[in-house]
This record gives sequence, C-alpha cells and structure tokens, in this order.
Amino acid sequence: MLLKRIHAITNKFFNKCREIGFFPTVDIVFSKIKSKLKTNKGYQIIQAPLSSSYDVILNGLKYAKKVSNQQDNHIPKSQSKELEFVWLVPFFSKGSGGHKTLFRFVKGLEDMGCKCHVYIVGEYDVSLTTDNIRNQIREYFEPINADVKIYYAEDIQEESDIVVCTSWITAYAALTFNANSKIYFVQDYEPSFYSLGSYWYLAEQTYKFGYYHITHGAWLTNFLRESYESQADYYDIAVDRNIYYPRTKIKNPLIKKFHQDKNFKVCFYGRSVTPRRCFELVAMALHLFSEKVDQITLISYGWNDIPALSFSCHNLGMLSPDELAELYSVCDVCIALSATNISLVAHESIACGCVLMDLAVENTADYLMHLQNSYLVKPLPTDICDGLINLYQDRELLKNIKQSSFQYISEKTGWENQVQKLYSLVKSYDGNASDRASQKN
Repeated sequence: MLLKRIHAITNKFFNKCREIGFFPTVDIVFSKIKSKLKTNKGYQIIQAPLSSSYDVILNGLKYAKKVSNQQDNHIPKSQSKELEFVWLVPFFSKGSGGHKTLFRFVKGLEDMGCKCHVYIVGEYDVSLTTDNIRNQIREYFEPINADVKIYYAEDIQEESDIVVCTSWITAYAALTFNANSKIYFVQDYEPSFYSLGSYWYLAEQTYKFGYYHITHGAWLTNFLRESYESQADYYDIAVDRNIYYPRTKIKNPLIKKFHQDKNFKVCFYGRSVTPRRCFELVAMALHLFSEKVDQITLISYGWNDIPALSFSCHNLGMLSPDELAELYSVCDVCIALSATNISLVAHESIACGCVLMDLAVENTADYLMHLQNSYLVKPLPTDICDGLINLYQDRELLKNIKQSSFQYISEKTGWENQVQKLYSLVKSYDGNASDRASQKN
C-alpha cells in the first residue's frame, strides 16, 4: 500500500514537471510543505538537498570562474575525418517537438559518420535506467546510435571536439566541458517561457556565455545578433515530406469520421499548459466563431487534458506524426499560434494542404506571408474570429491560399539538407567561443 502511494506521488510530481516545468513544480511542493511546518515559536524551518538543476547552474558558474584565468581551456581541433559531438539534453516527454528536432540532427550527423554522445541534464525520472531512456528516445523521436549518460555536476567531464547545449539549463552544464567548440543549439528564446524573475534572468544570461549559436530559423539568429551581439547562424526550417503530405486514405477512425462530414473543419493546437501557444486567445476566438456560424467541426489536439470549453469541441489529445498528417489533411484551417519562435506545426500543416492561421508578429515574418502561405491575425480573439469567418464565407480565398501555400512548401528542402548545413557551420567554426565562454563568467 505504501509503495503504491509513493509511486502515485512520484508519477504526479513528474507529470507536473512535464506540464509546467521543474522549478514551478518545486515551488508548489515547497509551499505545501511550508504550510505544514509551523513551529511553536511561529516561524518555519525548512531545509532540503540542493536540487539537481540548481546544482547544474552553480557548478557551471563555479567551474567557469575557476578556469577563466587559464590560457588554454580547450583541446586542439580533431585531426580525425569526422567530428565527435556531446549533446547536452534536458529530460523529455513523448511528443516534444524540440526533442524531435534535436534528435533529428543527432541521427543525421551519425548517418554522416559522426560519433555522438547524449547526456541527460537536470531532473529526470529516476526510475529509468540510461538504457530505458535511450530506448524511449529511439521510440519517441529517432533511432539514434548514441550512448546515453546522466550528467552529474560534480563529475570531471570528458573532452570532446564539439559540445552542444540544447536549452538554457544545459548551457550551464556546457561550461564544465573541455571542448574545441561549444555550440548553443537554440530553438526558441527561452526567457519568454517565464515571467520576469529568477528563471527569466537565468535563461537570459546564457546568451552571454560566448557560445556559437546555431538557431532554428533566421529570426532567432537576427534577434541574438542584435540583442546580444552573439555569433550566430541558423539552419532553415524544414518539413519531413515523407510524413507530411495530403493524405487521401485516413486510418484513424475518429479523423476518418471528420473527413466524411461536410462541415467546415478547424483544428487547433490545444497545448493549454504551454503559455506561448496562446490557448486562451484561441478558446475565446472559437467561442465567438461558434456563436456566429453553423455547420462547423472544431478539433483540439496536442494535449490530452485541456480545460473545459464553452463550445462544442472534439479533443484528440496527443497524436502520432502520421495521425497529425491525417488531421491536417482533412481540415480546412489549422490554428497554430506561437508567441515566440515559429512552430514546426506551421510548415507541417501547410504541407498537408491545410490553411495555417498564425500571428502577425515579428517572429513569423521570415517565413509566413499573409494570404500567400498562411492567414495571419493580430493577437486578439476578435481578430482571430474575424479571420475564421472570412475563410468560412470566402471559399475561393480558402482555396487560393491552400494552392499558394502548397507551392511554397514544395520548394522547401528536407531535414537532410539542414543537417548538412549545421555540420558545415560547425566544421568551419574556429572554436574561439570556448575561450569567450570562460572569460565572461
């Protein structure tokens, strides 16, 4: 009975971490503990071991300070034919788009003959062995050959040609590695994941570590160059055309049922636990839309447990890539708002013949063009609703955007080209970022 209770509490904790992040979850736990630890003198006494994430941050900063006066803190460039990479990766959950992208690159580099190692940094599900984690990576994302290890902040780290950090917490871990070059694989501007406070500052400082930034798309590169004077380049945003194409045969029975009805179909990325996906804006807009029109089918996907909505909606929850392609293929419009960097969903939905609706903001401007390959709206519920009504009433406009969108996506290259581009950028990089990283801390 006790073991079942412990197992239930552990699962609840890790599920919460995956929903809102480790630090906010710990804050909630400590708040509950504090409320129960009143002493007779009226004050609280709380002491707990330092969390793994805090340990990573503090150890990285201490290590960087320690080596800042050394003349040579990186190893000579490898004379071998191919490079060796160490990838520092935060723990994951099934369906993580960011992990899908980074493991695409790990697998692609391995296919080119490079040796890769993966370290899991920060909190993770301690019930899993490294073999379990590796098997999950192969099942959820890509069939990598890399070995998987757990990063321990107090260990002396191995040397490598290239160390790649993939999130702000892993950027602190990268400070402790001795490498010819240190690469920051930046998929989004992570300070925007938090309100202005401790985590915002901790994330924001990592762009000042002097790493060589390789970003997901041009907007982030331009932003880092202008805001931090960072050395930055980018790989282009691609789409896997082997998965994302207009499907005529639908296997998922629920999606097949939607395909058979004649309603105007709108799907939306309903990841309600991720603020940058603007769930509340979409929910209010669809409430207005459902009041003004009929013969519509509204479908949420991307998260299993969304809040109750004020309109009739089918929630499909987490879907496989093939099921996503089927859903996009049967829908008229896909609402996939992203308040930060452009989402993978944007190009994937376009590739399946669906009209993408996204925000008319700076971060979409490099890729999305209103009425050409997408329908862009202001971040207001009324503007989103008006856009949907326009597409609902003007089917010729809907058809034209679908056609021009499909032409746009047909000219995009695949992920293999982007792996090659990243490899070329890394190969030509002189490695001086490793020196600057230690000098700035």
